[in-house]
Amino acid sequence: MKLPDLPLSQNEYQTTLFAKAYADSIKAYPQLMQLKRKRIQAQEESAPEWFLRMVDIDIDYILFRIEQLEHWGHDDDPRVFASNIQQSIRIAIDMVSNFLNPSRMLWGSVKRTEAWLADGYNETEEQAIISNG
Repeated sequence: MKLPDLPLSQNEYQTTLFAKAYADSIKAYPQLMQLKRKRIQAQEESAPEWFLRMVDIDIDYILFRIEQLEHWGHDDDPRVFASNIQQSIRIAIDMVSNFLNPSRMLWGSVKRTEAWLADGYNETEEQAIISNG
């Protein structure tokens, strides 16, 4: 997935045009169609309802953000926003792909996570961190 190589916008009109170009580019991404295909496949393979709901929430957020690009009304450059949408698509694809093919996850080590969880949970410590900002 590669966004169009556009310069920094010089005014609000250019920003709006570039945002629409990014939105059109993302909507044409093969990865977005891949996400749709894999989501349908997960349902056909009897994925749990909670999992499908979680994926659907992510997809809805992706589609909402694409709509935001299409109706861009900010002076800010929309490229970072568009890049974040791309990243969300990749994460959602990975999530569904891992459900459909759990062996994809076998290479990953979870030693750091296990060590982190082994330290336990301390509510007092959490409150101190929150109150210190």
